[in-house]
Amino acid sequence: MSDLPRAELAARAASLDALLTTFPHQRVDAARRSDELTRLREDRGHAHARTGEHRARLDHLGPLSRMTARRERELVERALTDWADRAASLDEQVQRLEREVDVERHQRAAWFDEHGDELVELAAAKLELHQRETTARARRVDGIRHDPPTWVTDRLGPRPDEPIARAGWDRAAAHLDDYRHTFGHVPTDQRPDRGDYRERDAWKQVHEATTKALEVHSERPLVQHPPPQIQRDIGLGLDL
Repeated sequence: MSDLPRAELAARAASLDALLTTFPHQRVDAARRSDELTRLREDRGHAHARTGEHRARLDHLGPLSRMTARRERELVERALTDWADRAASLDEQVQRLEREVDVERHQRAAWFDEHGDELVELAAAKLELHQRETTARARRVDGIRHDPPTWVTDRLGPRPDEPIARAGWDRAAAHLDDYRHTFGHVPTDQRPDRGDYRERDAWKQVHEATTKALEVHSERPLVQHPPPQIQRDIGLGLDL
């Protein structure tokens, strides 16, 4: 994978996403059914245990209890009937869900038999692409720290020497670079159009990080383009 060009890796990563849509069941749904089966089995075990306890109690009372302990016997018989009915109902529920889970298990196994090799290859491509992008981002951010470009210093000022201020500056610069790298331009003072929620979220992250960085920056007056005050200037447009 390390020899493949980025475009090929991106294509394989997209193929992985398409392949995963053919998986027989959603992982969350499958996990939910498995948890439900576990709960039903526990309830069934409890119901059968209670049924056994009441049956043993009835045997202990003996036939004469119909005359000497009629009220107690009636209560035990009623409880025995209730728990026996519940146990029978839970038996049916467990058997039905066990069949469903077993069918799903076979379907998933068949899917992995057919697509397992392809899944591994495409997942490896997506991992390689992610690692390359992570490395490239780290290099860009490191370059910004060592030699801040104008489009960063205009908003954040020079990189401060004080540790806390520097950490805030680094975070804001990284958000700014992520936005520029993803959308092809630095963010403006105007919130992006409502049609692209990813860009709106990124824009908000940039300006929040910039505001925090400038609050502790000793050279804030040198910043040419301070961020808008989100709550005051554009708060009405945040659709909160």
